[in-house]
Amino acid sequence: MADLDKLITKIRAQLIMDQPFFGLLLSSIKLIPEKNYPTLATDGYVIYYNETYLQSITPQEIRAVLLHELLHIIYMHCSETRRKNRDFSTWGKAIDYTVNLEISDAEYKLPTGVLLDNNYRDKRAEQVYDDISEDLKKGSGGHSHGAPLDTHLISSSDETREQEIADR
Repeated sequence: MADLDKLITKIRAQLIMDQPFFGLLLSSIKLIPEKNYPTLATDGYVIYYNETYLQSITPQEIRAVLLHELLHIIYMHCSETRRKNRDFSTWGKAIDYTVNLEISDAEYKLPTGVLLDNNYRDKRAEQVYDDISEDLKKGSGGHSHGAPLDTHLISSSDETREQEIADR
C-alpha cells in the first residue's frame, strides 16, 4: 500500500513536469482506494482505484489509466446531462473508445485488452455512441475491440455539482 501511494505520488509529479495541464488537474483530484471496483471508477468528481489492480500493471500503465479517468472527468462523461437518456453500457463503451484513442495517440501505454478502434478517431463520444448503437441494431455487435477499462458512475443531475465540476 505505501509503495503504491509513493508510486502514484511520483506519477502525479512526473505528469506535472511532462504535461502540466493534466498533471495539475490530476493533483487536484481525490484518489480513493476502493475494493468494490475491479479496476478503476469515476463519478466525474473523484477517482476510485482497486489497489490490487494497480499493483498488477506497470507504472506506465498506471499513468495511462489515471489519465483515462481524468479525461472522463474533463469531458464530463459521467454527468447525467452529457449522457442524457443513452443506454448506460453503450455510453460506457463509447466514452472509453474516445479517451483510449486520445491516450494512445499521446503515446501513453494502456493495459492490453482495452477498447481501442481507429475507426472512432476524431469522433466525439456521442458520435461513437451512435455508431455502436447502429451496429447493434444491424446485429454486428457494436465493433467491440476489447473490454471497458473502468466503471463509470453517472452522477446525479444536480446542477450545482455539475457546475462545480465544470468550474474545476
